[in-house]
Amino acid sequence: MIGMFVSTRQRYWYRGGIAVLAALVAWVATYLLTPELQADAPAIFFPLAVICSAYLTGPVGGLLSTLLSALLAAYFFLPPQGFAVDRLEDEVRLVVFVFLGGAISLFAQALQQSRLRIKAKSQALSESEDRLRMATEAADVGIWYWDVQADQLIWSDKCKVLFGLATAARVTFATFLDAVHPEDRPLVAKAYGQAFACQGDCDIEYRAVHPDGTVRWILAKGHGACDERGRPVRMHGIAMDITSRKQVMEQLRLLNETLEHRVAERTAVAEQRTRQVQTLACELTRAEQRERKRLAEILHDHLQQLLVGARFSISVLQSQVQGADLLAPVRQVDDLLVQSLEVTRTLTAELSPPGLNEGGLVQGMQWLADWMRDKHGLQVDLRVDRQPGPPSGDVTLLLFQSVRELLFNIVKHAHANRAEVAISRSDDQRICIVVQDNGIGFDPAQLRPHGKPGSGFGLASVRERLELLDGRLEVSSAPGQGTRITLQAPLPLPDGHLADSV
Repeated sequence: MIGMFVSTRQRYWYRGGIAVLAALVAWVATYLLTPELQADAPAIFFPLAVICSAYLTGPVGGLLSTLLSALLAAYFFLPPQGFAVDRLEDEVRLVVFVFLGGAISLFAQALQQSRLRIKAKSQALSESEDRLRMATEAADVGIWYWDVQADQLIWSDKCKVLFGLATAARVTFATFLDAVHPEDRPLVAKAYGQAFACQGDCDIEYRAVHPDGTVRWILAKGHGACDERGRPVRMHGIAMDITSRKQVMEQLRLLNETLEHRVAERTAVAEQRTRQVQTLACELTRAEQRERKRLAEILHDHLQQLLVGARFSISVLQSQVQGADLLAPVRQVDDLLVQSLEVTRTLTAELSPPGLNEGGLVQGMQWLADWMRDKHGLQVDLRVDRQPGPPSGDVTLLLFQSVRELLFNIVKHAHANRAEVAISRSDDQRICIVVQDNGIGFDPAQLRPHGKPGSGFGLASVRERLELLDGRLEVSSAPGQGTRITLQAPLPLPDGHLADSV
């Protein structure tokens, strides 16, 4: 607070000193002139003193210099001197001088304030330009302004560097177009024309060719303006070098193309291997069925015939044997032959079900339902909701074997007395078989994990074989709530290379 007081007091002393000094200098200059010139000298030097004081110190110094100058002129230079002014003309001159001095002081105040405002704005503008320059340099951005009427482009130094030009070079629109890559010139002209047409913004990327042949990518953003008649007047904007970004984008594009090519190659390989695995799975199913047929034929055509022949021989022997002691063993052998024939007939039917071979999947399922009832006492209800088209022979075999395995599991594990097999066709042209029972159920989480080695034709094996043929298996069960298993397979197989019948 004391410092502010001292500073203010010093300013007042400074202003007062300047005003007094100016008035004294005017008095001395007038006093030194010859008496012939002293009559008009006060009208010259004292106004100059007031003007100088007002300009240097403001209105306070100007008013103080005005009063001092009036007193000195009246005392020393106006007759009869000594503050006694006899002539009205001199009194009027003093009054006019005082009023003019006050007006000069007020004008000086306004001039000083205007000068301070101009200085502040100039400083703010300079600071703004410095900030803008620092920002553009940090962002590696050039600034440009196009005066269409004068055909002149005003570019910042950075903008000229972007195009490979000297900072002192004069730039016109023709110079700019010459620096644009020939293939991009129509694009640039179109973008600028559209910006002028809608008096809006333009955002364009193009290539610039330096005088040494170097090609750089430029991103330009600008805003066009037109006069009241719609004629282009000016455009201003920024430009920046995006060559590095373009190079990175090109590298990414090439990398994406390489990755896509590799993915396509590996996908093709994976699809080929999938088809090969599907073919092998189908071949395995067919080989298994051929072996079943061969064994069934051996049982039917050879072993059963031998057993029948043996029974015939036993029957002949029974007619010739006399005595109960010899007849009993013969009858036991005949009973064993009958049991053996029944076993071979059962094995023949299991290995090659007659309904499946003769009537397809639905009749095979009907035969399987009757056989499970007669052989194991399991009542199987067969329901065909939507008659499916004939699946391929491999799918038919796999579905039949899968359903048979599921029914065996019901007999062995579910403790159920009733099951249902529902056959239908889905909207996506797939055959769907649902096997469900009223047994004790189980926790599906306890199944052998998919893909883990194991023995038997269990659920995991069924799932694996179905997936190889583009099918799937779904299990829904819970302890005490029965089991529902859904089998789905394509109609026909996608690769189309499998047989249509068993």
